[in-house]
Amino acid sequence: MFTCALVAVDVKHPRAKKEYSYLVPESLASSINVGDLVRVPFNNIKVSGVVTQLTELTETPSDFKLKKIICKEDISLPSCLMDLSRALAKYYGTAVIDFLKLMLPPKASTKMLTVYSISSGEKAISSRAYVQKQVYEFIRKNGSSTAQDISGGLKISLSSVRSALTALIKKGIIKKEYKVVRRKPMVVSAGSSYGPVNLTEQQLKAVRTIADIYSSSKKTTLVYGVTGSGKTEVYVGA
Repeated sequence: MFTCALVAVDVKHPRAKKEYSYLVPESLASSINVGDLVRVPFNNIKVSGVVTQLTELTETPSDFKLKKIICKEDISLPSCLMDLSRALAKYYGTAVIDFLKLMLPPKASTKMLTVYSISSGEKAISSRAYVQKQVYEFIRKNGSSTAQDISGGLKISLSSVRSALTALIKKGIIKKEYKVVRRKPMVVSAGSSYGPVNLTEQQLKAVRTIADIYSSSKKTTLVYGVTGSGKTEVYVGA
């Protein structure tokens, strides 16, 4: 018995924004659910996606080979948001992933970093390769690092660091890896203060009128004014 997952993938090309079938590895079979954020292989890259359906297979397809889900993230959408995304996608005639992305928390946004680390086994570096030795020592002391980290730490130009890394990789001294990291969402400090909004007499009159209409009849009020006349302040004040 195999578990197959339908995954809405997050890719740029509009024609590729579909749901694709992936095999669920045994390590995830007991924990994966509809709504889970996962990483999957897509062409020659790894992308994020959301599981939209799970089915059980008695045997794997023989006419084509299904790729496996790479890993599961610690984020899952509840069924109500999955249903809402489906309804919006159907109404607007677009891919469901476009709306699933809107339902995910900001920290779900990820990026791929290229990092460099020491390969197993030690090999001699020529004394004349001064930059290479510096780069090697930096990685040895600090662990996996990006080219930008090394450039900033050694105060060496990024182009020189990259040239040294390329040479060290060819020699088998350094290895290049890829690491998925989460982008930090913009957070407004709890102590931030924008100060009170001082309304003009006309704005105060509009706010009082809106409040009276709403309290008496719960009707909607249209605020009309040219650009820059202060409609937003009236909206905030009301």
